[in-house]
Amino acid sequence: MRTDVALLALLLGALMPASLAAQDGSLFLEQWEEAKSVEGLPDGIYLELAFKTNPANIQVGPGERAPDAEQRIRLWWESEGLWRLARDKPGFAIEYHDAAWSDESKAAWSMTSRTLAVVDPRRIPEGSNPSVLVSHIPILWVSWTTGLAAHSPLGFEPVGPAHLRPDGRWTAEARSADGDRIISYEGVVSPDSPRLLVERTPTRLAGADGKPLGRMSFSGWRREAMSPTGWVATEYSQFGPDDEFVQSFRIVAFRPLREDERVRELTRVPTSDASDPVRGPVTFRSIKDHRPGRRTVTIDGETAPIADVRQDRGVSVTRVMGWIALAGLFAGLVYVWLRSKRA
Repeated sequence: MRTDVALLALLLGALMPASLAAQDGSLFLEQWEEAKSVEGLPDGIYLELAFKTNPANIQVGPGERAPDAEQRIRLWWESEGLWRLARDKPGFAIEYHDAAWSDESKAAWSMTSRTLAVVDPRRIPEGSNPSVLVSHIPILWVSWTTGLAAHSPLGFEPVGPAHLRPDGRWTAEARSADGDRIISYEGVVSPDSPRLLVERTPTRLAGADGKPLGRMSFSGWRREAMSPTGWVATEYSQFGPDDEFVQSFRIVAFRPLREDERVRELTRVPTSDASDPVRGPVTFRSIKDHRPGRRTVTIDGETAPIADVRQDRGVSVTRVMGWIALAGLFAGLVYVWLRSKRA
């Protein structure tokens, strides 16, 4: 009997990836602690994303139908205080929506094919913050490089070490601080390094019924020198409680900024009589300038003062709106969580 057990142990050891020869399920706990130290995007990078949203979740006008098309985001990120984003929206009435931020020039703006709005980053009118367009990206970057909810404001913590299987797969769980939500992690062990790669993260309510809240999936894991973990998932998708598709992101390009990509030039405030370095000839006809000493609105060449509105203090892109978005992201999507509370 002892001989048979020994042979079985040897067989299982042969099937287990070499990367786990000196590891056990505690590697999951180590990676969770590592994930806590990951913060936002690295400086000096260019990121290009393709993303798609379920048309049923896109708000459009009466009688209109949301296009089922892949959108594209290009981000030139010098730092949190200097960046330019370009978002292409094929099939929509507004073909693109861009934004830029420059602490140095004391100007931030958002631009579409129809409108331009300019603000002072230190004094932003309520509802006019250009960083809304980019705030989710540094937070998603944390998710793409770890696959873990270690930063969630809901206070998720591992229930225990991962369970490792002889076929190289693993499972683990994390529970929210209030005990109401459980994330079940499923993944594969990297064949050439001690790394647990996340593939699926179904989230459910705790309790006997275990009502599903949605899930996230990660694929296309690859080594990445600019990633704080050394890894990045190049494809990421979100699904609702009935496993319906919600949205997906795919990393098209991620690299250091080139010398000819001068972000300061890309963030210059567009003017109606000049060409934008990304969009070429501009087409907007409405301009709102909220900067102190200007505060004007111009429509078809006619200029008038802007009435006083409440102003928000200038805030960090990733530390406010981004973390609010993250709270919903790791709860199984904001709208999914709200639906579960109403049910």
